[in-house]
Amino acid sequence: MNKINQAVILCGGKGERLRPLTQSTPKPMIKIDNRPFLEFLIKKISSQGINRFVILSGYLGDQIKDYFGSGADWGIDIQYSHGPTEWDTAKRLWESRNLLDKSFLFLYSDNYINLDLIKLENHHYNSKKPLTLSLAKKENGNIAIDKKSKVIKYDLNRDDLSLDLVEIGFMIANKSQIIGYYDNKNS
Repeated sequence: MNKINQAVILCGGKGERLRPLTQSTPKPMIKIDNRPFLEFLIKKISSQGINRFVILSGYLGDQIKDYFGSGADWGIDIQYSHGPTEWDTAKRLWESRNLLDKSFLFLYSDNYINLDLIKLENHHYNSKKPLTLSLAKKENGNIAIDKKSKVIKYDLNRDDLSLDLVEIGFMIANKSQIIGYYDNKNS
């Protein structure tokens, strides 16, 4: 049984690498087989037993809300936290803090993996860390981990060519520690 009962999906960016497709459509709403990519993602997550979602929207976020509404048509519950496109991830999470569970699945709206939520949860709770990332091998990655799977190096600019892991956008976060980090950073 899942301990995580909520998924928080980051849908705030402009999707500039997908121009011109994202000129008038937010990236999560780009259609694949006549359905928005975000619909496939939500269905994948709900198949893992999560039926409550918070969508952190920005660029053209009204299109997402207009399409999904409350989520009732998909048998789920969706809440929204909308803000300016300029907000970074930490600001979006902080602004949605009153909607967040104690722990939640946090993901990007443009990645899709075969998620084993129970395995990710078990790793998260056993590690007792505020954030558990899902990683994949990738040439020109940006992360290195030690033998205990702890991140020992993160290279935002990918200057270190020896790194061969990348974070793939499915993670479990502890609200109090993530929000507390933002509060401390901005006080």
